[in-house]
Amino acid sequence: MALASYYREIMKINEMEDSQNKADASKALFEKLNRESLPEYFNWTEEVFEGIHVKERGSQAALLWVDLDTDQERHFTYSELAGKGNQFVNFLRSHGVKKGDSVYMMIPSVPESWFASLATIKAGWVSVPTAMNMTERELEYRFATYPPEAIWRTKPRRR
Repeated sequence: MALASYYREIMKINEMEDSQNKADASKALFEKLNRESLPEYFNWTEEVFEGIHVKERGSQAALLWVDLDTDQERHFTYSELAGKGNQFVNFLRSHGVKKGDSVYMMIPSVPESWFASLATIKAGWVSVPTAMNMTERELEYRFATYPPEAIWRTKPRRR
């Protein structure tokens, strides 16, 4: 059974009312999943996010982001999230970032962090979320451990 099929089962279980039935269904699903051999290839962004969510509910709301300082709202559909993620994939690939490369993300909690996260999964990059307040010593350690091929950083907002 494809892993996307298991994800569909999880979606059905999540829609169930909290009860013993939900607990039993969850246990049975994970027992079945633990007996399953892993596929040779699985990409969650392609198979689940795009293959289920974008394909079946592309125009529906997927992300509502609210700036807590200004109350500014930004809305994105599943198709928009996928499109923005694909733009990021194409941009970094055009600059030589390859599967398995480390991509550091030094960005605040903004919608772009979601686009980048989807992109790193889809492209097979190693996502290295990095706090914006790390010291030089902490960054040196990370860079020595996971040499970056790309660093995406935004400036913190002034308050």
